[in-house]
Amino acid sequence: SFSDNGLGLKSFVNEEVGNLKQKLAEKLSKGVDTLGQKKYENLQKVSAILEDFSKKPLDEKLVKKLFYIQDLVEEL
Repeated sequence: SFSDNGLGLKSFVNEEVGNLKQKLAEKLSKGVDTLGQKKYENLQKVSAILEDFSKKPLDEKLVKKLFYIQDLVEEL
């Protein structure tokens, strides 16, 4: 909301990024043999993108990426 300078959105994004990191870490822990080389590498890339979120300002592009990653993780 505007009254809290986006604090609610920032809080949601931080919490969701943490959840997604955890879910990806669980998938990655299955290893290359279970996931396959390509899928494993792609999940590592997505994990790196999530790590970079904390270094970037919260904007529309970042929120859209977050939603795409949410969809991806739900499909795993």
